[in-house]
Amino acid sequence: MVGAMANGGAPAIEGSTVYALSGLGKCLRALDLASGKERWSYETGGALWGMPAVADGVVCFSGSASPLGLSVREAARLPH
Repeated sequence: MVGAMANGGAPAIEGSTVYALSGLGKCLRALDLASGKERWSYETGGALWGMPAVADGVVCFSGSASPLGLSVREAARLPH
């Protein structure tokens, strides 16, 4: 899987998408569940830890910049 989680737990899965934190890479990655291909990634600029959670179209995660939330719909528009 892209972006091993050095500082965190398991990824979150919703539908056909896997959300994984990359502690060393300082980003949240959305991957296709079937192929593992990256759909998008979001650079936070700080270390990440824990595991992401997804509810009501928002993926939540925590890191050195405090807890963060990202709209899945808006994130899908990010370059990848």
